[in-house]
Amino acid sequence: MRYIYLDNFRGFQNAVIPILDVTFCVGENSSGKTSFLSAINLLSSSRFWFDQDFEGNETDFKHFDDYVSVNSSDRASFRMGVAEYVERSTQKDGSKGKGRMLRGFLFKYAENAGLPMLECYTAIMGEKVITVFLRGRDIKYRISNLGNATLDTFSKGLFDDWKAIQDDHSNESITTIRSAELKRGYLPPLYTLTLAYRHAAEQDRGRKPIGGPFLFPGPAFGGDTAWIAPIRTKPQRTYDEVRLAFSPEGTHMPYVIKKMAKRGKTSEKFLEFISRFGKESGLFKEIKVHPFGRAKTSPFELEIILDSKPLNISNVGYGVSQALPVVVEALIRPKGTLLAVQQPEVHLHPRAQASIGELLFVLAATEQKKFIVETHSDFTIDRFRMALRASKKKVESQVLFFARKAGRNSATSIEIEEDGELARTQPKAYREFFLSEEFKVIGL
Repeated sequence: MRYIYLDNFRGFQNAVIPILDVTFCVGENSSGKTSFLSAINLLSSSRFWFDQDFEGNETDFKHFDDYVSVNSSDRASFRMGVAEYVERSTQKDGSKGKGRMLRGFLFKYAENAGLPMLECYTAIMGEKVITVFLRGRDIKYRISNLGNATLDTFSKGLFDDWKAIQDDHSNESITTIRSAELKRGYLPPLYTLTLAYRHAAEQDRGRKPIGGPFLFPGPAFGGDTAWIAPIRTKPQRTYDEVRLAFSPEGTHMPYVIKKMAKRGKTSEKFLEFISRFGKESGLFKEIKVHPFGRAKTSPFELEIILDSKPLNISNVGYGVSQALPVVVEALIRPKGTLLAVQQPEVHLHPRAQASIGELLFVLAATEQKKFIVETHSDFTIDRFRMALRASKKKVESQVLFFARKAGRNSATSIEIEEDGELARTQPKAYREFFLSEEFKVIGL
């Protein structure tokens, strides 16, 4: 399990939001769903972790004012954090074997020339935490106890402890590494953790006072990640350029299909899965690639078979071209991939929306793929719940209900239990919304 922490961030105040294997994000417009997904996108980006590059984000949020909460009384800073469990090869007693330990980071940003600037950050290092302050050319750090958590458990008070450490500007217990000692040129912000860790060890004669292994900063949701945008690219009559690089809008999708269609047994499995989804969703029976030449770079068209005769993809319902980027990306990614998908149901009939829910469950259960799905479709969520109930496989899943009140966003976790039912610990606003809609349908 992972936890995302957002404070003074686009309407979220001191919010701790859990992430399960499959997370559905629901709620009214402007309730924080896109803001939450933008934080996920940043925290899973190598560019962000290496160089704190907000430009690498797949959203339009680039400036400090895009992130700090508009209605906050103090707009001087905002924070993002993540806590997650990672595997460790050695147990506390020194014996070999699998176990888990808590990994966590909290970043505090201030404004610099209109852009977010990392002011300080906190990280778990073994049994201790280390906070690094980035002020001027010197590097300052403070080593503290773990606080309201242990390496095996998570407490929501963890981030509160870290905030207090970051906001304590007294010189007590702070160690300074002078710029003259550093003898370095430019160093990416999070790489200063290496310097602080080594300096702390040297100061204590090599005994590593932090009390555990060095965990180098790196993207949360480790491994492969993909971000699929809410508006996918329009279908084309012919595809003339080679575009295999991933695109959130799915521009690369036709070229991936062409490439996968030439891979022997892998091709057969891929096309069979695509066809099965097409039939179950009612979108198509089969997809074929029609090349205009033998060269790898020759133009081609995608043919969609609805009945018996093939049709160009631009001549069939718009839903086909909008669903394929979601389905193809979910299929080709390796096991364990995290896919953040916005509105997979766009332009889809309820039957096709439901098939998306079935697809999510199958890939989560059989290939351990993780999904964070922002959706307005009950059909997608309900089919996922039905598939979970009918299966013996366990997939930890939830509905995150987003709401906005008095200028603040909130996200409440509603667990999807093993029998597919939603946990009864539902916020009042969630129940009232659906009850109101049902009463309207029956005329009450």
